[in-house]
Amino acid sequence: MASELVKALANLGLGEAASQLKSLKSSNDLEKLALDAMSQAIDKHGADGVNLAVDLVTRLGDGGELKRKDIKAVGLRAGSDLLAAMQKAEAKERKAAVDLATKVGSVLGPVLKAVVLSII
Repeated sequence: MASELVKALANLGLGEAASQLKSLKSSNDLEKLALDAMSQAIDKHGADGVNLAVDLVTRLGDGGELKRKDIKAVGLRAGSDLLAAMQKAEAKERKAAVDLATKVGSVLGPVLKAVVLSII
């Protein structure tokens, strides 16, 4: 019972973080897709999803390809949409999306891990 409570509390915090990411506003569609990918990754992988999403956004921003692990991390739709947008975007837009994901990840990752670790 206690372990179920711990998991429920941890999931509540992670769910709220993912929800907040979805609600962030940006005028840049590419940034919106990057935030959506981060949200999907947190929904699927908890605190570890932050790093998975930052790695994906950074790699795609550098002209990399979508890999199987990315699809597992963020889902096929979010990964494909992000890849297509990155391929169409100008370098300045790609850099803005990568910078946003990196900043959000550098703040959110340690916070989420601390929350999960303090509950466990």
